[in-house]
Amino acid sequence: METGCAERVLEQIAEVLRESHGIEDKITSNTNFRQLGLDSLEMAEFIIELEEIFGIDLPDDDMKKMFTIADAIRYVDSRRG
Repeated sequence: METGCAERVLEQIAEVLRESHGIEDKITSNTNFRQLGLDSLEMAEFIIELEEIFGIDLPDDDMKKMFTIADAIRYVDSRRG
């Protein structure tokens, strides 16, 4: 993945977390979703937002494999390719 592309995806993810979920912590690619304190409903809403923003489909089985922001970035990049 191109560094600039990864940075743009990271910025978009961080924006969603700030605006829709009130996360004010610094978001990096190493941020773990558990650190953010999202409950299961908020995580589901976040996934729906990612699907809409990036025009991808994120099945539940794939979602369960995402633990960090970097995982989400890689997934988005692999589906947009």
